[in-house]
Amino acid sequence: MNTIPNAQQPRAATSEDTGATLAARNTAPPEQWVECGLLRLNTHDRLAQIDGIDIALTRSEFELLAALFNARGRVCSKRDLVLVLRTDNTMTSDIVLDSDKRAMEAHIANLRRKMLHRPGSPTGRHSAEEFHGIETVRGIGYRLSASLGF
Repeated sequence: MNTIPNAQQPRAATSEDTGATLAARNTAPPEQWVECGLLRLNTHDRLAQIDGIDIALTRSEFELLAALFNARGRVCSKRDLVLVLRTDNTMTSDIVLDSDKRAMEAHIANLRRKMLHRPGSPTGRHSAEEFHGIETVRGIGYRLSASLGF
């Protein structure tokens, strides 16, 4: 005997439902984009652009960039950035090990490299003199640079 009322019965998705669902998932309204200077982020679709050029980022790189973006030019400590990367919500400890910091630093290095890449330029990169992306604040952490408009 079926004990679930008809209103709560799951129904099979049709091809029209699936197509509409996928289209809704892949297109974000313009208000999903937030921007400051050269940097644009879409947290809905997890997209990033610098000067109108898409940047292919991993989940960790996007999380770090979003955290730095939300800080609006203020310094983010290494500890805070490590905690941003933690996805295990059952972990109650705020202890940050050196290995955690090194992993985060590797993600920052990859993010810096990707932010410098510019397919349209003759060298394939932004010039280091005009564009710094992420600045290191020695002994504290990182912040987005003024060259991005922060």
